[in-house]
Amino acid sequence: MPDYKKEDLWELEKKLPAEIQEVIFSEETATKIKDACDRNGVKEEDISTVAKYVGHVLLGVLPPDELEATLEQSIEADKKSIRQLVWEIQRFVFFPIKESLEILYSIEITPSLKPQESGSAGTSQPKGKIRQKKTLRKDIYRENIE
Repeated sequence: MPDYKKEDLWELEKKLPAEIQEVIFSEETATKIKDACDRNGVKEEDISTVAKYVGHVLLGVLPPDELEATLEQSIEADKKSIRQLVWEIQRFVFFPIKESLEILYSIEITPSLKPQESGSAGTSQPKGKIRQKKTLRKDIYRENIE
């Protein structure tokens, strides 16, 4: 990941939608990032690195799908913790402004599934279970709207 000059990042920030600018400078965003880092065992000295790369995603210079790989190379934490950290950041920071990020990156952002414990029993659906097929019925209570 290349380093960017502060002046260049400020120029990018000026061109962003107001919704993203608000999130970048929000104290609530900083709290969400710090709390996610604390919950996932990120060292205190690495929290600023996480915040930097989250900021790069919000500024449009780091695609959201590259955040996990970037953090794996930049901070000292195991892959499971980083995966959970990125999931929380996506859920609490990126997802509320997903429309603006989709426009910024010209991509569609879908909510990812919560990372599951690796090797834990019961995480998959039991095999051989028969599900009852639902039949569609006409809703007799629906009123016409004109």
